[in-house]
Amino acid sequence: MAKYMVGDYIYDLRKQRGYTQEELAEGVCTTSTLSKIENGGRTPSSATYEALMQRLGGQTSLFSCFVGKRELETDRFCREILSMMARNEPEYLEAALEEYRIWTGEHPLTETQLMLYLGAVYHTIVGEKPEKVLRELYRALRITTKEDVRVWRKADRRLLTYDEIVIWNNIAIQYKRLKMTGRACDIWYGLKDYFHVRMMDEEERAKMYPVILYNLSVVLSERKSYEEALLYSEMGIGMCVRFGKLFPLPYLLNQKSRVLLALEAYNDAREVRSQSELIFRVMKKENPDCAGEMSIAF
Repeated sequence: MAKYMVGDYIYDLRKQRGYTQEELAEGVCTTSTLSKIENGGRTPSSATYEALMQRLGGQTSLFSCFVGKRELETDRFCREILSMMARNEPEYLEAALEEYRIWTGEHPLTETQLMLYLGAVYHTIVGEKPEKVLRELYRALRITTKEDVRVWRKADRRLLTYDEIVIWNNIAIQYKRLKMTGRACDIWYGLKDYFHVRMMDEEERAKMYPVILYNLSVVLSERKSYEEALLYSEMGIGMCVRFGKLFPLPYLLNQKSRVLLALEAYNDAREVRSQSELIFRVMKKENPDCAGEMSIAF
């Protein structure tokens, strides 16, 4: 039986999407490495494969890449820490990060984008100034790209990885906390447009798109652009329901109820509010008294 190799799959997807090797490889690996992968001369690491698939809109689960023990252990640490961040569990997070630091001291690793990002988000949780967190996020971002948001918004062919999308979202959050809502909106609109026009795996899209729509809805409602804020909250709710994304759903419902209240649709606001409260109870989380930004979801 003929076998479909991972390099063939990447090559075919790249050709279908119309990208050059240089465009796809930028910030992920060298062009020569991508060429070797496509020609079957090299097997990509799981991180490289996932980044390439995220840019091409392919499924990251189609192939199992052979990885070493160190990479598997690194992935385990990172997933545990990200999960704690998503659940907002700072009491466990410091101990987990310290364990991770000890482990990386015993098993030296080059500073990765994800490692730098984790540190920046942790500093946000413990109340560090947004200026410091912003510098750390940009440092993480520069590992794979040197472009400013206005550059990649204009670059129709710019491809983003999932990690880059998450980092840009958190950069926007820091700008909002610095009262620079114009720059925050510029990023969130850019990410919304990216999700809207880019061909990508729907499961991958559902990871962060509801979060972007939620944050955009929050900032627009603060600007009293209620109709547009309502539209984006409803779009996010629809995606959560379609793909079973429980974590962002009650926050989006809560945000929608606030917008409806501002629009004086009191009965609808009460109904949507009760829906959000029910899901918060199921998740054993308190219903927030005010809308805040969302940095990541699972």
